[in-house]
Amino acid sequence: MKNTAKHYLYYPKNDIHVKPFLAYGFRPFFLILPWYVAIMITLWGISFGFSIDILPFSNIINWHIYELLFGVGFGAIGAFLLTALPELFSGSVPIVGKKLLYIIILWLLGRVSFWCMDIIGIWISFLFNIAFSVLMIAIIFKRVVLDPLQRHSSIAYMIVLITVIQTMFFLSVAKVITFKNPNSFLYLSLSLFIVLIILALRRIQMEEINGFIEEMELSEAFITRPFRYNLSIFCILLFGFCEFFFQNSILGWLGFAVFAATLNIINDYKREYDKTILTHPYVQIFAILLFVISFGYLTLGLYYIGFDVNLINARHILGIGGIGGGVIIAMLVITFVHTGRKPKCDIWIVLLLLSLLLSLVLRCLADEFGTAMYALSSLSFALCFIIYFFRFKGYLLNKRADGLLGWGMQGTKLVGVIS
Repeated sequence: MKNTAKHYLYYPKNDIHVKPFLAYGFRPFFLILPWYVAIMITLWGISFGFSIDILPFSNIINWHIYELLFGVGFGAIGAFLLTALPELFSGSVPIVGKKLLYIIILWLLGRVSFWCMDIIGIWISFLFNIAFSVLMIAIIFKRVVLDPLQRHSSIAYMIVLITVIQTMFFLSVAKVITFKNPNSFLYLSLSLFIVLIILALRRIQMEEINGFIEEMELSEAFITRPFRYNLSIFCILLFGFCEFFFQNSILGWLGFAVFAATLNIINDYKREYDKTILTHPYVQIFAILLFVISFGYLTLGLYYIGFDVNLINARHILGIGGIGGGVIIAMLVITFVHTGRKPKCDIWIVLLLLSLLLSLVLRCLADEFGTAMYALSSLSFALCFIIYFFRFKGYLLNKRADGLLGWGMQGTKLVGVIS
């Protein structure tokens, strides 16, 4: 029995016949996120690119950054946690059905309240947004934080840290604290979310690559080298907190350190006796994501050391390529694996990835070729997620290909074959 299916042994008996879109933690998030991203980023592109006042926000920049990080980012992290915890910790009961629906509603209330913050006030928005973050911490606390082996505690501690910074952002907007402006907390959060992407990527790729190795009947299992990931994470955190407190040429060298440390993770895919895994399209996709993140910090390093590079473009490399790329890649792998299918790379997946890369290129050209590039970049980013939705909506709205879902059970015995 595959690890990705073992948790069905503990599926809640009362939710055996739950609707497919509520039968697994990632399903409702991945059905809603593409449209939320598309609407949000399209409105942003039109408003910012063509200076059309269509968004009712006193600070449109804060809204744009916050929603991409804490709106989209935390939505993806929530989907990952609700899907991964039953798999990573044997005996965990999956959250499905009405409980899952309530979590989705809370996340949506956070989005609506932030959009309406100028109308309803900051504290209502703070309440709903922090409530979702705290709920995620509560869900993972017992299994992750109290785990004697501390196997996945880094994810839990990072979410706690991000929630603290999220709270500081709201307090800064409310002028309860004044030693930093709200943007500083958002830029720090960008680095923290990049760390979460790397932590999640490490777990996602191990499952996928070892499945490929087993299928190809290769002898050597794929094991990630913790020191490579830990060094990259340490450098990213050091850069993020140093940038939060001061801006000088030291950040240039720290940016170079992040570039080298993150790029070094790609060496994990090099196997001394067998290069077969390098032919796997998702190994190549993982490697491209790591390269983009590395390049983003290299660009930041060049800026702080005095080179004539655009600071905003550097942040967008991390935002569009790092956060956006990490989210869409996680969505691809999770959707394939947790609907009982083998990940593959077809023309639609190639198109959505190219659309994401095109969005990044267009955004970097915007300052040189005119503001219309902002709108085109936003539309290309939105297109990436729309392609995902139409490619995978059938997977998300129907039962697993292997016959499992929620109703494919009697008591605690699985009905159907798990390969």
